[in-house]
Amino acid sequence: MELNKIRTQLEEDIKKLSDYRGFILAGLPRFNNLFGRDSLIVSWQLLNYDPSIAKVTLKTLAYLQASKIDPERDAEPGKILHEMWEGDDDAIPRLNIDAVPFPYYGSVDSTPLFMIVAGKYFKKTKDADLIKRIWPKVVAAKDWIMTYGDSNKDGFVDFDRKNPHGPFNRCWKDGAQSPRFGKRPIAAVEVQGYKYEALRYFNILAEAIGEKEKIEIDYLVGFRKSFFEKFFWPEENFFYLAIDGKGKSYRSVTSNPGHLLFTGLIDAESKRKIVDRLFKPDMWTPFGVRTHSTNNKDFDAFSYQLGSVWPYDNWIIAEGLRESGFEKESNLIKDALVGAFSALGHLPELYAVDERGKIQEIKDANPLQAWSSGGLLNLIL
Repeated sequence: MELNKIRTQLEEDIKKLSDYRGFILAGLPRFNNLFGRDSLIVSWQLLNYDPSIAKVTLKTLAYLQASKIDPERDAEPGKILHEMWEGDDDAIPRLNIDAVPFPYYGSVDSTPLFMIVAGKYFKKTKDADLIKRIWPKVVAAKDWIMTYGDSNKDGFVDFDRKNPHGPFNRCWKDGAQSPRFGKRPIAAVEVQGYKYEALRYFNILAEAIGEKEKIEIDYLVGFRKSFFEKFFWPEENFFYLAIDGKGKSYRSVTSNPGHLLFTGLIDAESKRKIVDRLFKPDMWTPFGVRTHSTNNKDFDAFSYQLGSVWPYDNWIIAEGLRESGFEKESNLIKDALVGAFSALGHLPELYAVDERGKIQEIKDANPLQAWSSGGLLNLIL
């Protein structure tokens, strides 16, 4: 399919998902409301297309930021919401959540992503007025990362859940068919990269608007060292998926370490190790990087997050590849997603690629997902 036709369809997708208030809904027919993680990611993807989307998203999430401890909502001061549903309770889709009130704050990564997108928005627009307006919320988000976000005080942002009805996992792989972490709290590998970037952008934004509070450089240097010591997996020349509160490592080859590529948490040599591992045959397919290696015992190409391919996941890896100078590999992912769109006629939430390299739809995948469409539109533009 011609790129111009794909671009036109992707732009139509974004229009369908555009809320009248200016932010982007996470998907249709499911997820058709404001999600912290999803709406932030798609506003990042569309920064070069329409930066006003990021502005509205940041203002909206700042307004809805948690200000007190509320175990039923999994809320803590400074935390950015996971999802927000409005309207008649009987009409609210329950998704995988059985009994939680909204707004609900059960994600570990929406808070650092809020700070990252604020930083990227400012870098693009130099809109100091917005940053000044939301600055108290940025400070509160930073404070959450440094306090509540590190529940066992080992330096890493981790997750548990207060409301037992919320998602089992709090990182982006939070579906029923996702890695089954055991003892809590859990520190997921990619979230540590988000933390580093969030704190780095905190300093940049503070400098830009004349605020004195900063994160000490020695703290960031120490965090990088501690991360490598705890998360590097020598046998695989890769990074662990996660560690738990007791220091146990989860030794599954997954796509998650690919999210470190857009961050400054690891050095160039470590980034090369990640790239080499992601493009081995157990992870790489003609239609993108798998979420889970075919070598893992629980691999399933048709699962939600244990071997399927997610366009969003691939976009964030491609963005990191581009920023880290791996243009060839970034273009491989772009071509893979274009190929998936051409084969399926659209770019859904996720899809399967069997071990012979054949792409297939997954029955329960949402057919229209904001960060799938936004990611490919970003790559094409």
